[in-house]
Amino acid sequence: MQSQFKVVIVIVTIIFQIFLSCSPTPTTAGWISGKFVKVPRKVSVHNKPLFKLPSVGVYRKNYKGDVTKVITEVSNSEVTLPLLRFEDHTWEGHSIDLDCNASYPVQWIYKGVGAPAVHMRTHREASDFFNKNTYVYRATVVFTHTTEKQTGNYTCQSIDNNQERNLAAFLYLFVPGNGIFMSDIEESQTVVAEESKPWVTLPCSVSDSEAKVILLKKHPKNGIEVMQTGRHLTFDPKVGFQIQWQDFHEPWADYVCVGQTESSTEQLDITLVPPQHVRFPQIGTNNPSNLEGVASQGLKITSDEENLRILCCSSTNERPSMKSTGCTSVADCNLRRNYLDAKSDEENKEKIGKNCISYEMSELHDDSGILRCSLGEMSNYFIFAKQQDNLITNFTLLPEIEQILNIYVENSPKLGKLYISCHANTFFFSNGLKWAWKRPNGSLEFIQEARPPAPVFLEVDKKENIGSTLYCFAPLQTSATEWKSQSIVIK
Repeated sequence: MQSQFKVVIVIVTIIFQIFLSCSPTPTTAGWISGKFVKVPRKVSVHNKPLFKLPSVGVYRKNYKGDVTKVITEVSNSEVTLPLLRFEDHTWEGHSIDLDCNASYPVQWIYKGVGAPAVHMRTHREASDFFNKNTYVYRATVVFTHTTEKQTGNYTCQSIDNNQERNLAAFLYLFVPGNGIFMSDIEESQTVVAEESKPWVTLPCSVSDSEAKVILLKKHPKNGIEVMQTGRHLTFDPKVGFQIQWQDFHEPWADYVCVGQTESSTEQLDITLVPPQHVRFPQIGTNNPSNLEGVASQGLKITSDEENLRILCCSSTNERPSMKSTGCTSVADCNLRRNYLDAKSDEENKEKIGKNCISYEMSELHDDSGILRCSLGEMSNYFIFAKQQDNLITNFTLLPEIEQILNIYVENSPKLGKLYISCHANTFFFSNGLKWAWKRPNGSLEFIQEARPPAPVFLEVDKKENIGSTLYCFAPLQTSATEWKSQSIVIK
């Protein structure tokens, strides 16, 4: 085996020298709810402009959020991200942001085989609170570092399921890192062709668009053959090699994808087999409307609000495994599912009985995330959000406002000043809080923002504002116009 491996490496090196020398580079009703405020006029929703496609861009930003470099502003395009190290973000506050702007609420989704360790946040900017036509909606994916596993298609689309899905724009990101191939090179891949599909894909997609990739076919008797792309064999760095197997000579075989960059060489072993009956893993999904728990083929996840924990139990005597990752909205959790799948199982979960495992939450701290509970080939996902003493696992219905939006006041260290904060649950609200004073005469005065979004904390003069009511308005994430509010009277 060792001798065969050495022969393959020698052949590959010779092939690449020839290949590189001659081959080109691959190419709502009610504008405010919560505490109602009487104001002269309502949010205007008439004369609404026609919906346009969202605009997207990639930017390097500093700790203030200022753009220091425009990487691209071309929608539906491919782009290679520059290197961003952990320490660049930790010590300098640098980030790479994918921004999407539209005249309606939007979100990012990820399509690919990677495991992006990123976060997404949404924002509503209202330059004129009473005129919806001035509202701008933004979704941002934040990269705090770059790694090859973040390579893939990032699509920005409307958050409204009833809106046409063609209102979308994408960016395909190549993110070079330590590895060339997106698939795990430590394990041999088995690909099963499908009878109904004339093309089959060998998953040799790469993280570096400049990588040179060739395909080798192993013959039991005749050694190794270098495959040439053509009518029945194509290569796309975003996908891999595609074989039109019905017209391909002896397609069922062992293949080796070999990738090379200026600094490294990798090989990925793939076995292609003919169509057959295959038992695929059973994957469950979070079902927010099922308050009794999420169940799938012998696994059941339930929330225990009294004890602030989430239980996963099997119908057998076997104990499932569980792993988790933090996220701040349903869309953000879905964006991090691939990352969660790639994590190793966590051993520090509480074991209950013979067949249950639990995720325990602290009474002192807020917590939110997505869990994956697995047993053999079965897996279930579960999204949760804990704020104060409220554990929320149903995201299809809006909870009582007091559970997801709160305003607090405390004395400031400065004499005569009050420190007021507004806490909005990001699973239900976008960034973009608005502060306003309701004066004793009934008028409503919005606090001018030095720079949007408005701060979550305010310091106010107690004497100057006695008798006035301070409102915090939070933009409902799933609505284009609705706000929820909480208030406090200065006494």
